[in-house]
Amino acid sequence: MFIELGLAVVGLALLARLANKWGFSAIPLYLLAGLVFGKGGLAPLKLTEDFIRTGADIGVLLLLFMLGLEYSGEELMLGLRTGFPAGIADFVLNFTPGLVAGFLMRWKPLAAVNYWEPFRNARKRTERGSR
Repeated sequence: MFIELGLAVVGLALLARLANKWGFSAIPLYLLAGLVFGKGGLAPLKLTEDFIRTGADIGVLLLLFMLGLEYSGEELMLGLRTGFPAGIADFVLNFTPGLVAGFLMRWKPLAAVNYWEPFRNARKRTERGSR
């Protein structure tokens, strides 16, 4: 169990280094790794689920704690106020057309909700790479 867990942690560290080298967050690579090695993936790991679940819960708590240490309440409210119009524009211009396109293709609601996201992220990567 500990060998597999150690290999998983080393693999995640390598993904983080790769993402850093390419200049973006490691989170998308972590999600892809979870899809590959999770239940129903190409090579599912047989790690103890209780151990992983507890570690994930502790990780989320530590992340929230670190955010609380990093930002004051005023900074969080300012970020919410300044980011709200952009969030509404993102919803209207990206999410809504994808949802409509998914329903026009007669997809199930969950598939329609997730339809536009990969295209939007690909466009952002293309725009960032052209600078």
